[in-house]
Amino acid sequence: MNKLYLNPDLLVYYKSALLEEIELGNIDTDISTHLIKICDSNLIRPIFSKKGKNSINNKVLESYLRIAFTKEFDSKYLKEIVNNLNKKYTTQNKLRFSIIFIKPTIQERRERNEYNKSSKWLVDPNYFNVSQIEFRLKNGDQELHDEFWKDLTYLLLIR
Repeated sequence: MNKLYLNPDLLVYYKSALLEEIELGNIDTDISTHLIKICDSNLIRPIFSKKGKNSINNKVLESYLRIAFTKEFDSKYLKEIVNNLNKKYTTQNKLRFSIIFIKPTIQERRERNEYNKSSKWLVDPNYFNVSQIEFRLKNGDQELHDEFWKDLTYLLLIR
């Protein structure tokens, strides 16, 4: 798989995109602090995320974080992070934990409008044109999803 890594310009672009999304209120306040902390790294950027919450309909909780990364992160740290998360979250019953490597893709261009609030991930066809990895947790309770986000932040922040 050909990988397209983050470069200095893309590090700036994705940090700006994240801050815009937070300012527009498009990102859950429960995870915005985690995402900002992760953005302090010079090796990765959060580019897509969700945190599971208890709902009225008692839906299955699901949290995920998709990051783009530099070549240095890929070669020095990724394997260790994957191993740590796998060790903790694949051993618990009834949890569905996955790590997915996602190829760079160019999406269809969309016009900016009142519904997409000019979110870069919706209007920039090149937004996902970078190698990505997604950490996803399904099932479990609210406390476990809070812990999952703390673990992600800790493991990604120390890089």
